[in-house]
Amino acid sequence: MNLQFFTGNLWFAQKIENTYMVSVNKEENILRGLSDFLKVQEIKNGKISGIGYLSEVVIRYFDPASQKQVDHVLNGLVELSEVSGNISEINGKPMLYLRINLNIDGHTTLTGQLLDAKVCGKAEFFVHPPESSMINFKNKILNVNMNNWSCS
Repeated sequence: MNLQFFTGNLWFAQKIENTYMVSVNKEENILRGLSDFLKVQEIKNGKISGIGYLSEVVIRYFDPASQKQVDHVLNGLVELSEVSGNISEINGKPMLYLRINLNIDGHTTLTGQLLDAKVCGKAEFFVHPPESSMINFKNKILNVNMNNWSCS
């Protein structure tokens, strides 16, 4: 088993085989910490999951009553009971799309896209870079960037 340790200004990490366990520093912005980790480790795509405790959370979710996307700010301590998402690269910068489940006051759950948050205590993430190469291309019909896995 191959075990390595890494430290950045905003995070510290362990790597076992092809999986990283990343802890973003207390009081640090999660997206800034994870983006810095991805840049330093030169991870351009993959999957991410994790748990932790957050404050100053900005989440986007679909409101069925208004039929619109709503951005909501939570200022107190909330539990990040689950995060899952993907890592991609646009214009040479790591991009994170994170779907989260938040436990608020032990009895309310809110789910949506994480837009911003600060670590309040501890936040740990598993980062899984692909074992094969990924080809990014633009779908001209849908006008979106697409990923296509290929074996190396």
